[in-house]
This record gives sequence, C-alpha cells and structure tokens, in this order.
Amino acid sequence: MRPYPPSSQMPAPSAPASNEAPPSEKAATPNPRKLAALTFLDQARLFIDQNRPDDAIRTLEQAINLYPKSGDAYYYLAEAWRLKGNFSQALEFNRIAEIYLQGSDLWAERVASQKRRINQIQE
Repeated sequence: MRPYPPSSQMPAPSAPASNEAPPSEKAATPNPRKLAALTFLDQARLFIDQNRPDDAIRTLEQAINLYPKSGDAYYYLAEAWRLKGNFSQALEFNRIAEIYLQGSDLWAERVASQKRRINQIQE
C-alpha cells in the first residue's frame, strides 16, 4: 500500500509564489506611514489630555508629515492650538480637518462642535 497517490492523480503544482500580493490583499495591507502616524496621534491625544499643547503640536506635525491625509490629526491640531489660545490657527486647522473628515457624520459633528467652541472663546 502506497502512502501517496500515484503522480498521475496528484494535483498539478501551483505557480510559484510571488512577492506581489493579489489586488484584494493589497487593499487590506495597512499603510506603514499611516500606522506610524496613528502612533503619534495617540501620543498627541495624551498630551492634549494633560494640557501640554506644545508637545501635542510637535507630535501632530510629525503625524501629518508621515500621513498628510489624516483628518483627525488636523482636528487634534486645532484642539491643541485652541488650548494654547491661538484661535486663528485653531480655526485654520479645524477648516482642514473639516475637508478631510467630511465623509463621516460622527467626525463632521465633532468638527462643527469644535468650531463653535473656538468661536465662542474668541467672542
């Protein structure tokens, strides 16, 4: 008794694996720059919670340098500038956050609320 079927019954060998992922898997592969930016974003949020806007601003600028499309980084940058008392900068970054986050109802409400807080303080 043979432990394996005869070679005529064996399936044909598959094509050699390539280093290229299939298109469906490429979309699921996380962008390393985006992942690194998220790490900076998490750190910046802690700085904001600790009322350390200068540290948050530096950290968020690093996040944006890595991944400029990060709307939430602009939102938190606006928040850091608001904490620092620079309302014109806060409004500018709020405006940019609004552009990048316009597809999300949750973020749209957050951005609008932030804009109201900035404007109330200015008055």
